Amino acid sequence: MEGPSATEASSQRSGEDTEAAKGDHRRPIDSAPPFPFPAGPLLSAGNFFTLFMTSAYAVEMARKVLLKCGLSNWTVNVVDEFPEHPKRFGLCSQRNRTITLAAKHLVNDREAWETIYHEVAHALTPDDIEHGAEWFRTFRRIAFGI
Repeated sequence: MEGPSATEASSQRSGEDTEAAKGDHRRPIDSAPPFPFPAGPLLSAGNFFTLFMTSAYAVEMARKVLLKCGLSNWTVNVVDEFPEHPKRFGLCSQRNRTITLAAKHLVNDREAWETIYHEVAHALTPDDIEHGAEWFRTFRRIAFGI
């Protein structure tokens, strides 16, 4: 007995590929990591970082962190990059109560979470813009729960 013809086998494979391509393989928003960041250092290679974080996912996660920190009147935006500062990952505007993330740097969970926590720490410490002791304590509390 012969197996499927090359054409049938090809259409079966392409059908499977099509089904896989239809789904979004990135982690859905409702399976976000718990707050604060999972146990262990934020920068630990052992954490469950994905290779890519969508802008929409990053905005949703940043909103959740802002709400958890009592900053419900803040907004989150994503821009492709900051033209005047292409290496900038994020920006916190106290005046506009806005956190802006650079999409080009949202390449994985690690960088996105670090940027979100970094900018939220700025939102919570408006008088410490130079990453001083108050900002650092706030960042550690948000990112590590300590």
